[in-house]
Amino acid sequence: MVNGRENGSNHRGADRAAAFRLLILLCAFFVVLRMPGGNTDPFGAEVTDGSTVEDAVQTFLSGYRYSQVHTVPHYRKRNQAMRATYFDGRALALDGSMGLPDFCIPGLAEREHMIPQGIACLPGTDDVIISSYDADGSSPSILSVLEAQTGRVCAVFLLQYPDGRECHSHVGGVAVSDWNLYLTTRGSRIGCISLAKIRRMLAAVSAGGGMPVMSLTMDAETDLSTMMNGASTGYISVMDGVLYTGNFYHKSSVYHVSADPERGANSLVLAFPLCGDDSESEWKNFAGCAPARRYLIPKEITKIQDAVVWGDRMYLSSSYGRRHNSEFIIADVRKEESCDPSGEEIYTLDMDRMTSFTAMPMTEGFCILPENKRAYLISESGSIRYTGSTTPRHACDPTDTVWEIQLADDV
Repeated sequence: MVNGRENGSNHRGADRAAAFRLLILLCAFFVVLRMPGGNTDPFGAEVTDGSTVEDAVQTFLSGYRYSQVHTVPHYRKRNQAMRATYFDGRALALDGSMGLPDFCIPGLAEREHMIPQGIACLPGTDDVIISSYDADGSSPSILSVLEAQTGRVCAVFLLQYPDGRECHSHVGGVAVSDWNLYLTTRGSRIGCISLAKIRRMLAAVSAGGGMPVMSLTMDAETDLSTMMNGASTGYISVMDGVLYTGNFYHKSSVYHVSADPERGANSLVLAFPLCGDDSESEWKNFAGCAPARRYLIPKEITKIQDAVVWGDRMYLSSSYGRRHNSEFIIADVRKEESCDPSGEEIYTLDMDRMTSFTAMPMTEGFCILPENKRAYLISESGSIRYTGSTTPRHACDPTDTVWEIQLADDV
């Protein structure tokens, strides 16, 4: 065992593979060192590409391994059957069939224990980022970057808090703006990482093979507990320059804290317009401001895993339990006549203009790609924690790939 993670039985083959990957990363390291000058991190710290790659090599050698293998037997056949069952036939599994790339979620296999939670796309690329946490808490939470054209994992980032400590948070959501990557961390906190830093690290190892594993330190965190009555931030999304975040509420669990009891809302979505000319200014404007809008979710809707407003509609995923179907909800939003004394606009959902689709169990985060009216959605059911031979109660209809959902004009 190295850092709590087993390296496997074929040590000689593993050593050769590690040496080969090390050689590739070192080559990238020396190529970057020959570049003139370094890059200044938008948050003020001088960071060179060379030191970033060197850190990546050191982390890779620490023994962390993540595979990209399917954990669901006969997954294509099962996905085809699930397509007819869920989302009214609008869903398509990106499992390598029908000429599409195979977006198999990494880290699900035996001895890896990762459980996927959130999904986002890098601007201008459609490359997919998936956040996951370790079920047994022995390894840091991760961000996996999947290439849009092939579905292949480009890199895995081991998350660290701004003070350098390992992040073992639930990382229930991840979202990307023009300048930053945002993620839910611990309690009611939101973390931030500049996209420039992520892109530098991806570029530094783009010529390598395998699945390079690198440490990635958050630039900053902020706490929204006073805005949410102490409820935890369970998810996060960005759409049209606005960041949305809110709480997962379930009265029979530890997440029974009502986010806005004064207005009678157990579940709440806050909206923060993002503005700034660079990573640092965008973060400071977000972290230093109150939300511009507050969406009070009717009590009939609970167990929200993700939420985003696109146009005049809110899209939500709701799930709980490995044997129960999830819901994907689309509802018109309605502005209340009264306004909060703080200046926040108050909105709610029009329950008379709501559509609900049955989704696969354990549905988690999703992200909307507005240019072609589709969404990428993931479930945590493919984790070995819910599909393994020693699992007492298997997930019903498990899936280990990203799904594409067509969002039609009539819903």
